[in-house]
Amino acid sequence: MEADLRHDALDLEQRRVPGLYVTHDIREAAALGDRIAVLEAGPIVQEGSLESLRTAPVSPFVHEMMEDVP
Repeated sequence: MEADLRHDALDLEQRRVPGLYVTHDIREAAALGDRIAVLEAGPIVQEGSLESLRTAPVSPFVHEMMEDVP
């Protein structure tokens, strides 16, 4: 099922259809999204490109998440 969702998300992206994909896996978010929103205990604490999250994390939580992305 997960592979089907990723395939569908990539298909929509190729057709330039905006969408929202929710995951708890930062690696999956990095692979699928051009913009990522990081939520901590509910609210969004940072959003932007993968590169901006890596180079300028706004909190220790975001910094720790980015350590898991190769």
